[in-house]
Parts: sequence; C-alpha cells; structure tokens
Amino acid sequence: MAEASFGSLGNKTTMKASPQSFSRVTSFIRTAMLLSVLANLVLIAFAVVGVDSPLGMPDGIVSVVEATLPLLAYGLIGVWAPTLGLMQRGPALLFGTGIGIIGGVLQIIQLALENFGRRIGENSTITLAFMLGGFLIWGIAGYRVTRGTGEVKAGLVMSCWSAMVSVLMAVTFGLVLMTANYPSPANVATWNEFKQSGWSNAHAFAIANSFEAVLSHLVIGPIAGTIFGVFGVGIAKLLFIKKYKRA
Repeated sequence: MAEASFGSLGNKTTMKASPQSFSRVTSFIRTAMLLSVLANLVLIAFAVVGVDSPLGMPDGIVSVVEATLPLLAYGLIGVWAPTLGLMQRGPALLFGTGIGIIGGVLQIIQLALENFGRRIGENSTITLAFMLGGFLIWGIAGYRVTRGTGEVKAGLVMSCWSAMVSVLMAVTFGLVLMTANYPSPANVATWNEFKQSGWSNAHAFAIANSFEAVLSHLVIGPIAGTIFGVFGVGIAKLLFIKKYKRA
C-alpha cells in the first residue's frame, strides 16, 4: 500500500491508497481529457464542412488553425501529464481535476448567462466576478496541494492543470453553443467587429469568433492558473514557515 498525505483545512491527514487505485484514477482522467479534445475537434470539423464555413471568408483558415492546434496540444498534454510523478503525489491529481471541474462549471454558467435569458452575463461586473472566482479556485488548488505534499512544483503544476480542465470544459460548451447557433447570426450582424471585418456571412463570422475564443481560453487559462497558483503556493509556504517557527 502507498501512503498519501494531503491537506485538509490546513492540516495534514494521512490516507492509504493502493498503486492500483492511482492507476485507475490516472487512466480515467487521461481518457476523459482525450475524449473531450476529440469532441471539440469533431465540433470544429462539423462547422468547417458546413454551408457557412469560415473557410469561404478572407483568412478564415487562420481561425480554424488557431482553434485546432491548441486542442491537439491539450490532447497530448492530457494523456502525458497525469503520468508525471508530480501529478501522482497522493490524491493531488484527483483534487486538482475536481477543482478544475468546479472552475469549468463556473465558466459554463457565465457563458450561459451571456447567451440566454436577459443576457446578464454580458454585464462587465458579472463577467469579472466569474473570472476572479475561477482564478481564485485555481489558486486554491496550488495552495491545498502544496500544503498536503510540501512540494512547490506539485502545487504549481496542479494549479495549471486545474485551469486546463476548466477552460477545456468552457471551450466544449462554447462550441456546442456555436453548433446550436448561439449567438444567432442576426445578433452577430449587429456587432461592430463583424461590420468592420469585411465578411459578408454573419454565421461564418460567429463560427470564426468562437474559434478565436477557443485559442484565447486554451492559452490564457494555464497562464492565469500558474500565476494564481504562485499566490496559492506562496501562502501555503508562508503558513508552513510560521508553523515551523512556532514549533
């Protein structure tokens, strides 16, 4: 049996976990990440071969490549990263993935509020609140993992990983909305960006806009996760130093 330590409300608790249980969790998470990436690629392919494909518009191919390449990178990272030793520190991988799912749900709620009902998600204050909530959650992943394992690298890696899980969920939901014509071409036709783009097809522009959002989310997410992970890890280490000095 392998011993795994992990923080609980700032205190270390010890649990027993078998290598087989770690293997099952790792395999499940790797499979889930890979399937999520494949689902996104299928949605992109579906949009590209459709009647209103952005490929028929100026520089439309750029948006397709911008969305596809980072997804391929996520697929590779999603299969490789969970097997790293730093990801196998006790239940760190499971905890970081769970935190990522919570962050992803927050982003999905924000996207839903942007596209349905009274579109209150377009309010800048609400958007900022959801963004900060997601960032803080990623920082919590770094804090808890560092407190539990005592390893700075593990905390930083898990903050980045939780961010990747969150943004991949958000991207998947965004592409589903795109496939269902949200936002509607009629709404997109009123956007200043569309009017200034020189494109004649509002639906194709909406698709390209969704592809660009895929790029921005998948790139910015891990960066933000790492930055806020630094804060979480730093707080964890400071608390450890204070506790050590009192001892």
